[in-house]
Amino acid sequence: MALPRFSIVTGANKGIGLAITKALAASPDATVVLAARNPELGRAAVESLSSSVAGRVVFHQLDVTSASSIAGLAEAVAADAFGAGTALDALVCNAGWAAKGSAFTADIARQSLAVNAWGVRDCSRALLPSLRASAGGGQLVVVSSTAGNLNNLATDAPQRARLAATDLGQAELDRLGESFVNAVVSGDLKGWPRSAYGVSKMVATAQVRLLAREEAAAGSRVCVSACCPGYVRTDMTSNKGHLTPEQGADTPVWLASGGAGARSGEMWSERQPMDFVNGW
Repeated sequence: MALPRFSIVTGANKGIGLAITKALAASPDATVVLAARNPELGRAAVESLSSSVAGRVVFHQLDVTSASSIAGLAEAVAADAFGAGTALDALVCNAGWAAKGSAFTADIARQSLAVNAWGVRDCSRALLPSLRASAGGGQLVVVSSTAGNLNNLATDAPQRARLAATDLGQAELDRLGESFVNAVVSGDLKGWPRSAYGVSKMVATAQVRLLAREEAAAGSRVCVSACCPGYVRTDMTSNKGHLTPEQGADTPVWLASGGAGARSGEMWSERQPMDFVNGW
């Protein structure tokens, strides 16, 4: 498995993101940008890796819910601020958020979508020009979840057909996400599940499929993939998962490295393709 030379990992100061960063920085010629919202935690994470990686890890502050923060990262890549060139080999959209406990409110729905879905959309679109410039064909990897597979919707739910549709466009996908928030506000879920995290991951995986179609139609060689890392022991799972962060990082790293046989627009788990619409 040939590791990418220049990579960015979002939400990378701990958990799966930190494990992905460490694995991608194993090659001496690798530069990995550890992107995180909190500068203090991000710089501490870089320091924690200093003696355990052969490559170079650098910190860049990134809030995936901030347009100006995302633009700043894209501009830094375009200006070769990391000394790795302006062609990006891999972007791993790992930043994620989930509410603790059983609370289910409009604010939780908005925050879930802002980080897990719209953050993926905006980071991807901002950095796709740099991914397209990769000599080997850029890899865009989105850490999603089986909680977002469409079998979590009723078979007759209208959202299911549209999220799976091959003619789904960005404007309609955005409206579908907003319709979920509006349904939570109204108290009538209109076929949506009672899971803000699950819906945000449905939208994120649909975004992957949409971007893959767009890139293919434009003749781009960028491979766009979604994956589920499994149930990992992290802060997000209150350390209840049965997998280590390193185990959870395996499939994202494999995809970022070119994932032998991986086809753009697919969902993966344990290096195996899964059916976004019907689950396994």
